[in-house]
Amino acid sequence: MFHGKIAMKRSIAAAILAVLCAVPLSVRAGEIDIARIRCKDVLANEEQLPLILMWVDGYMSAATNNTVFTEEWMARLATHMDVYCATHPRKTVMEAMEAMPADEE
Repeated sequence: MFHGKIAMKRSIAAAILAVLCAVPLSVRAGEIDIARIRCKDVLANEEQLPLILMWVDGYMSAATNNTVFTEEWMARLATHMDVYCATHPRKTVMEAMEAMPADEE
């Protein structure tokens, strides 16, 4: 059981590292104000979506004092953000996050 947890933590760390490495240098060089990013911007720059989803997960986890990370949660979050942003392109990422149904938080 303990061995499985170490392997899972290494897999998650590798996935996060892969996401960070995939972010364009121009994005890493400057600051991104998530509150100003609109859904249409996210949909137009799909390579940034994993990084934004990780940020949203961290923000929501901090707000709810949740320290649990699951693949199921990330899949629900990604689906919500995709559907919400596709139907509300002028809304911000923060508004999309706030529109997440309570039973999925």
